[in-house]
Amino acid sequence: GTVGQEGQEPAAEVEDKQEEPSVDEALAKCRTLASTEDEAGKTAGTMDGAKLVQSEDRAVGSVSWGVYGDYCRHVGLLTTLVILMAMVSGQIVFMLTEWWLSKWARADIYSQQRTRWLWVYGMLTGIVIVLAFIRSAVFFEATTSTATSIHNAMVHRVLRTPLSFFHTNPSGRIVNRFSKDQGQVDDLLPLYIFDALQSIFPALGAIILVAMAVPVTLPVILLLAIAFYWVRHRYIAASREMKRWEAVTRSPIFTCFATNMKGLATIRGYDAAENFDTAFLKLMAQNGSWAFAYHALSRWIGVRLDAVAGTTLLVASLLAMAMRDKVHIGGIALALTQTVQMTGLMQWVVRRTAEVENTMTSVERMLSYIELPSEAPRVAEGGGSPPPGWPKSGAITYQDVTAVYRPGLPSVLRDLSFSLAPGTSCGVVGRTGSGKSSLMLTLFRLIDVVHGRILLDGVDIAAVGLDALRRQLAIIPQDPVLFSGTLRSNLDPWGAHGDEALWEMLQAVQLRGAVAAMPGGLDAAMAECGGNLSVGQRQLFCLARALLQDAKVLALDEATASIDRATDNLIQSAVRDFAHRDHEIHGRVLLVIAHRIDTILDTDRLLVLAAGQLVESGRPEELIAQRGGVFAGMAAAAHVGAMSSTVVAAGLAAPGSRAAAVTEVAEGVYLGREAPAALVGPAALEGGRLAWGYDEGKTEQV
Repeated sequence: GTVGQEGQEPAAEVEDKQEEPSVDEALAKCRTLASTEDEAGKTAGTMDGAKLVQSEDRAVGSVSWGVYGDYCRHVGLLTTLVILMAMVSGQIVFMLTEWWLSKWARADIYSQQRTRWLWVYGMLTGIVIVLAFIRSAVFFEATTSTATSIHNAMVHRVLRTPLSFFHTNPSGRIVNRFSKDQGQVDDLLPLYIFDALQSIFPALGAIILVAMAVPVTLPVILLLAIAFYWVRHRYIAASREMKRWEAVTRSPIFTCFATNMKGLATIRGYDAAENFDTAFLKLMAQNGSWAFAYHALSRWIGVRLDAVAGTTLLVASLLAMAMRDKVHIGGIALALTQTVQMTGLMQWVVRRTAEVENTMTSVERMLSYIELPSEAPRVAEGGGSPPPGWPKSGAITYQDVTAVYRPGLPSVLRDLSFSLAPGTSCGVVGRTGSGKSSLMLTLFRLIDVVHGRILLDGVDIAAVGLDALRRQLAIIPQDPVLFSGTLRSNLDPWGAHGDEALWEMLQAVQLRGAVAAMPGGLDAAMAECGGNLSVGQRQLFCLARALLQDAKVLALDEATASIDRATDNLIQSAVRDFAHRDHEIHGRVLLVIAHRIDTILDTDRLLVLAAGQLVESGRPEELIAQRGGVFAGMAAAAHVGAMSSTVVAAGLAAPGSRAAAVTEVAEGVYLGREAPAALVGPAALEGGRLAWGYDEGKTEQV
């Protein structure tokens, strides 16, 4: 089946068979899948940019030596050498103890009584114990630090990768790397590597001892090594690919589970639980088929390794019997005991080295995230830092800006040009997909500008480091973002303000009482995602955090789209008060993306976007009075018959006043009706207040 909703590569369908599939069939299956994937990649190569969710990367073939090298670099070259030296030294001393026992056994009866044999043996044993402790302590300390280092490097790069990465990669895919793959590197990989190293050196030591005791066994040992290598090669070629496919098919499970939990209320409301259960079980079955095949292969290799080991012991026993008159009995005993140990160790070496390579696929997947492309530098390079004191104001200029979300996709902004003077409040309106949010993203440099320039206080933001730029920008998003910690750390993340300023800002957004009632006040614990606050309170909290930041540009990206009217009015009032306080604004610019037209009627300027282009620009009262205009049409379509009531609701006029009738005039202009005789001309905004003229020539302000 396929995992269509995840953009996943097609997995081969598993047919019911009476016989257990051989390793040849498993290899053929993996090669078919790989070739199918390569052909699909070539066919869709030109469409990669346009795919909503891209296929998850999956390496093919042996794990490259570069992956092992990167892992060792995270361990540290010096630490790696210390571990290897401890392993080799420990094995050499252990071989000396075996040799010393053999020599002791061959000594005459009188020499055996001397205590020096026991003292030397005890000393060698003590050295073996010390070296074993050193290698174990250093190894596991190093591998634990390595897992942490790889994790931190992966977190650092993922947090700094371009926004397009998160558009094309489902959350489950990312969670998979940070959970299952990280768990493999934390828990299993160190154990497998240690067991492999701990088996390789004793196996080599046993081979040397057997060859020294009975040289004629060298051809048998060589044949044994070839047989073990052949079995391992056949096994690893299939198991490695199955391990990769098991990891790839696990990602959609995480995504499906997270999506279902997030939309649980909707799923139950539409009684669609059975459909989602079926989809989830299908993903589980697909992943389980690869996991089962992977574990079945371990049984396959186990049977063959036991057969090779048993044959080797039989041959060694026959050789020992044939040469019992030519070799000392002590040498034969040493050879037989070492042969038994050698076959067991070589089986373990084959298994553990294979498991190391299989588990290194997790390191391979994590390293691929460490190599993700990064967004622009945090600090400007090459002397491109802005002048001291920049920016002195929030003046914004867009010059022929064309932007895309990622290469291969159509432009979301096309030749966009406008300027906003310091102290301006600007509303941005347009239908869905017109480019409103994209405009905000270009200002924060979250998407690529392929043509044109964006200037903030006369400086091209492309030449400014992201830290310096984003420190001057504040945003109130549609979905409030809060972090676990304290209310204080969420309100003032950098600790730049005292308690008095924090309480004053909470008072401004009418949250002072709610925060004061919490145990600990400002130091009260914030639940995950702000779970101990209502949706409206979370949005108000984000508003307080944004207003508290000394930013030159304040952006509201449909900040009131998902809250009630009362909280909406509260936010609009707080923002309006903030914008009108000249002594505090100091040339700041307010950008408002609105889903309710009445929330931007009191802005100084409106930008009307359509298909990424600026189609109208001007004061709200001018645009709403343009007969046949885009904004006037949007206003009439949204508020036909209720324009004056929306102005009243926005707090711009008292019920029944002439100010409330102004929008009725503008609506009449759009609909072709005559204006009331008492009012002449469209409304105007003066000093942030709605005003109009009438036949006596007087001006009334509300």
